[in-house]
Amino acid sequence: MTVVRNRTRLLHGFSGDLRLAARRLLATPLFTIFAVLSLAIGVAVTTAVYSIVDSILLKDVGIGDPDRVAFVVTPYDGRLLSGSISEPDFRDLRAAQTSFSRISASALFYPALASSSTTERVTAEAVDGAYFSTLAVNAAIGRPIELADDVSPVVVLSDGLWRTRFKADPKIIGQIIRISGHPFEVIGVAAASFEGVRGLLLGGTRLWIPLALEPSLTPPPAASPREGRRLMVFGRLAPSLTVGRASTELSAIAQNLDRSFPPPTRSGHAGQTERPWKAKSVVAIIEEDNILRRFGVTLVVLVALVLVVACTNLANLVLARGRRGSGTWRFGAPWARRAGASSGNNAPKACSSRSPAVWPPSWFSRACGS
Repeated sequence: MTVVRNRTRLLHGFSGDLRLAARRLLATPLFTIFAVLSLAIGVAVTTAVYSIVDSILLKDVGIGDPDRVAFVVTPYDGRLLSGSISEPDFRDLRAAQTSFSRISASALFYPALASSSTTERVTAEAVDGAYFSTLAVNAAIGRPIELADDVSPVVVLSDGLWRTRFKADPKIIGQIIRISGHPFEVIGVAAASFEGVRGLLLGGTRLWIPLALEPSLTPPPAASPREGRRLMVFGRLAPSLTVGRASTELSAIAQNLDRSFPPPTRSGHAGQTERPWKAKSVVAIIEEDNILRRFGVTLVVLVALVLVVACTNLANLVLARGRRGSGTWRFGAPWARRAGASSGNNAPKACSSRSPAVWPPSWFSRACGS
């Protein structure tokens, strides 16, 4: 019974303090609006910064066994910021290599996605049939692009695009959407954690189509097929093979291709190799970007500290106003509730009191049995 009585007193005293605080805030609407807006802006900025950092730098890569997936990179492409291999070179590499149990390629492009009301440019990847199986990624709804889809007008949507553009329609599978004016059948929706190989360090991919259909959606490249280095190539390492072993084999294949297809001569000098290939695991690529991740975490902490400082300053301002106005803030003091409930001359007399502030509040003291 004592515990119940103390709990009842606690709730009664706290509700009285809330009513008193509400009356004080309503008595000064301009100050209340300023305080609410200050806190709202601080919370909104903190939330926005955290959301950006989380979506770009702290997200899960969504790839099965990422330590066994390696990219074919070059010294000027160590972070996958651009394609590094041409389609003919990729076909030769795929035929000659033995280090990867599966090997795949993708190309980034920006098609126009049309609907009944709007048309927007989206980030997309044109992928071969081994793309999803190499990355060990399954579709959340439907199925991914497979080898049999290499020339089929099919598309896989990202989870974000499916939710924002198609309102998470559970009947999306089988629908026809238009990409750069061409009809494509939706066959799947990717898992929420997967944003494509571009999503490892950059903004996520919004949709995937077969690689063979991408030339029909974009202008043809000006360079010759061997010089059009637009593909990102990656593979899943064969059992017991290491990234170092794969790099050695890639270098040997690149030298053979240089002999068969010499680099172009520039300014009368023999061209240097454009195939300085090596293998780099997904884990190593992400770890190289740790400086960005540390910066993101630091940014979130700093913004949170700014919010704490803003809250502290606002609290000090409230206390200062209380002292300059009615004397003191007296949270939970009996005179406050009596003043709110009384009428006539008693209320002004109580409000003009300048006795010391009361702490702890009365409801806290009663709850503790004092």
